[in-house]
Amino acid sequence: MEQLIGLQRPERRVVASGVASAVSANAGMRTAIISVGLGDGVKPRMPVIASGGLAGRVTDVGQGSARILLLTDANSRIPVKVVRTGWTGLAVGNGGTLLDFQYDIASGSDRIRVGDRLVTTGDGGLFPPGLPVGVIINADASQLYRELRIVTARPSEADEAAVPHRLFGDRPGADSAS
Repeated sequence: MEQLIGLQRPERRVVASGVASAVSANAGMRTAIISVGLGDGVKPRMPVIASGGLAGRVTDVGQGSARILLLTDANSRIPVKVVRTGWTGLAVGNGGTLLDFQYDIASGSDRIRVGDRLVTTGDGGLFPPGLPVGVIINADASQLYRELRIVTARPSEADEAAVPHRLFGDRPGADSAS
């Protein structure tokens, strides 16, 4: 479809690499402070990638540090798809250490399975497509609404404070090595 309409997505490069120095978890809020900021080219809304996949996105930026909204924050919503089936839905932070995968049962006739991997879809333009988000750990779907189901996923190292994080953006000429 993108080729048919001539859509070109901007190339995303590593803007900065840093280490999370603090992780905060209270009342459903899960954030981290990372050791890079405005001086390193970091901007609000940039995706933050840990070694295992998407960690979250930048919400606030100072000269030498930035705050990250982690995937597991209760306010986090990420458009994702199941790699095996192509089903789409939302990875929603539960305010704890896990994600809920909310999907429409009309997506297909197959079932979600333990071990199914979730990756970003690229919908909305905030996160590039294909970034690992999580793995389904409980496939017993609970019904949220008439057609919407929820299963539980474990995020891809979203709360690892000591792992290096890369911040991706569309800054021209940014070094693509981490």
